[in-house]
Amino acid sequence: MDENRLFLASLFLAFAGIGVLFFLSQSLSPSEIEVSQLSGEDVGKFVSAKGSVRSVYHGAGFVSFSLCTSNCIKAVVFNRNAGAIVKQGNFVLVEGKVSEFKGVLQITAESVEVLK
Repeated sequence: MDENRLFLASLFLAFAGIGVLFFLSQSLSPSEIEVSQLSGEDVGKFVSAKGSVRSVYHGAGFVSFSLCTSNCIKAVVFNRNAGAIVKQGNFVLVEGKVSEFKGVLQITAESVEVLK
């Protein structure tokens, strides 16, 4: 009888923990930041930024482009299908991690959404 209760308690706590983790993952969203406000202090942060796409470059397994408002930052998407989405002149929302590559800030994008 005690083993049965222990099993049920463990099962209940496991599902409760999964539910809490799911809720937290849905409620956490990246902080939206203006491209011109990004600095070295933001390296490692998950951010959301909007801007116009300029100078698109298609590499082997990735696409990089300039995300511009009043300033520009390089955004890199490691997804071969991103080239079909990212076109020069698009206004996009980029979500990803701020990183530094060869001394230059960039956003390693996890998602890119064309807004208009």
